[in-house]
Amino acid sequence: MASPLEQFEIKPIVIFGEIAGQEIAFTNSAAHMVAATLLGGLFLLGATLRRELVPSRLQSSAELIYDFVAKTLRDNAGEAGMRFFPLVFSLFMFVLMANLLGMLPFAFTVTSHMVPRYLCRRHTGRLHHAAHRCRP
Repeated sequence: MASPLEQFEIKPIVIFGEIAGQEIAFTNSAAHMVAATLLGGLFLLGATLRRELVPSRLQSSAELIYDFVAKTLRDNAGEAGMRFFPLVFSLFMFVLMANLLGMLPFAFTVTSHMVPRYLCRRHTGRLHHAAHRCRP
């Protein structure tokens, strides 16, 4: 019987070579990160393709996500923090889509590993310090 922890193993898909004894490869983790990015981009592109005065369900859901992230950022970092909105919105959409993909059976859960979580924390930590320096 296969172990339930096998879904967390990073396996190479395409090996590009080796640099300084370190294998350079495109892995299942990278593939799922690309899929999450494409899924988020296609969702937003499809939602805003036909902008209407009375929004469709897809457009309405995209606007709700946009307004949620904008309001949360404005409430926590103030108006000065809104200059970081593209970064925060991109991170939010990436994590949301990666977690939704991770809920599918046999899918790889990207956000369960430390490196993507570390990078997100590192960038949002910089955002937090920069926003507090900008406050009057």
